[in-house]
Order: sequence, then C-alpha cells, then structure tokens
Amino acid sequence: MSILLFSLFFNVAFAQQCTDGTVRLTSGSTYGAVEVCLNGEWGSICRDFWNNEDASVICRQLGYSPYGAIGSSTTYYSSHAAAHKMIDVNCTGAETNIVNCPYNGYSSYSCSTGRDANVFCAVGVSSSSCTSGSVRLVGGSNKYQGRVEVCVNQAWSSVCTSSGWNMKAARIVCHQVSSNLINVNYGTVSAFGFPQGSGRVLVGYFSCDGDEANLLECQPNYRYMYAYGYCQNSNYYRKYYDAAVMCEGEYTWYDSLFA
Repeated sequence: MSILLFSLFFNVAFAQQCTDGTVRLTSGSTYGAVEVCLNGEWGSICRDFWNNEDASVICRQLGYSPYGAIGSSTTYYSSHAAAHKMIDVNCTGAETNIVNCPYNGYSSYSCSTGRDANVFCAVGVSSSSCTSGSVRLVGGSNKYQGRVEVCVNQAWSSVCTSSGWNMKAARIVCHQVSSNLINVNYGTVSAFGFPQGSGRVLVGYFSCDGDEANLLECQPNYRYMYAYGYCQNSNYYRKYYDAAVMCEGEYTWYDSLFA
C-alpha cells in the first residue's frame, strides 16, 4: 500500500502543470535560457531570429525593465526542457506576454538541440530614445572625451574594460564621435579622472577587428558580462573598469560651440 501511495504521489507531483504563457530563466534571476509554458508543459524557445525585441517581452514578464534587454544570438545557457515550444518568434517589443508574439510551433520544422534562446535583463538602467550601437562620451570637458557609453536596446550602458578594450575598440568609438579625430587615448575613468557610471554594464568582453561600425558589432560576450566580471560588482571596482577615451585631432574651432 505504501509503495502504491508513493507511486501515486510521485506521478501527480511529476505531472504538475504550469500556467500557459508563464516564462522563466534557467540560470540566474536576470539571465539564462528562456523556458515558456505551453499546453501545461515547460519548453524552450529556439534562438533562430531571436533578438532584443523578443528579450524585452521576456524581461517585462519577469518584472524587469524592457530597456537594455538583450536577446543573444549565441546560446550561452541551455534549457532543461525536452523540446522547443516556440520557433521563429517575432515580437515588436511592446507585447506583455511572449505568447502574444507571432511564432511557429515545434511541429513547423526542426530546431536542433542546443539552439536555445538566451536573455539578459538589465537592472538599474533608464530608458532612452537612443539607437542601439550609438555612442556618447560622458563627464569630459567636451563631447570628444569622457566615460564611454553605448546604447543597447534603448538604454545607455557603460563599457567594461576587463577584456577587449584596446586601441582598435577606442578608435571605433572616436570615429563614431567624429570622422576627423585622429589621435586616440584610451583607458579607464580612474586614469582620466572622469566620473564612473551606475547601473548594470551591458557591453564588454568583446573582440574588435577595427573596421566595425560600433562596439556592438564586436560580438560582446554577454555571459561573462552578467555572470562574471568586476564591472558588475561594487562601485569600488567600477572606477577601475569603466572605459574612458580622449579623442583628439582635426575638428574645427566651432565644434567647441556645440560640445
């Protein structure tokens, strides 16, 4: 009798259903592979065509800001679910639930194992009308010097210098500020005396060739940015790891009027 009761309890507990449309992340509270409940069962989402607009919906559902949300095209974290429930998700970013976005079901075609959609939700960032990839320099005496901030999904983010912050990356930033700037000095905010940033750092651990249009094209490693790295720790570390740059060169005298 006791064995039968245990078996019944185990089967009921194992078969416990979830609520359709509910989402969760597999790794941390703000990052990981996305799992969604459909037809009472948890499943993963295929990363094909997965982008920041899709991630914004997930982060909003989880109670975080949709701004600065990152939908990674790389699978850093894997789902524990048996199968993909959603393929070709195509959100606008304004939806309140991921199931309200256009998508195909698993039966449409195969999405190979391991191609799980990953999400990274931002905390402590403010919304902006900026365009992803655009750059600005903050805290300097003019717009050609300061702490580097990059726009990621309508939120400004400082740049982490833990890995990848070098002359190639700095030149990309200066070229965005002005194509006439030819001399570049790069380092950290503490080295130049610029104020450190606040909020989650979204960009870092990248590898630039030097011909990219912006730092987001340098393939930042979001896993290291969120799960590791001094840039996410206390303000003590931020002053040593927030990227800064001084761009100098052939800009005209009247540029200073608009700095």
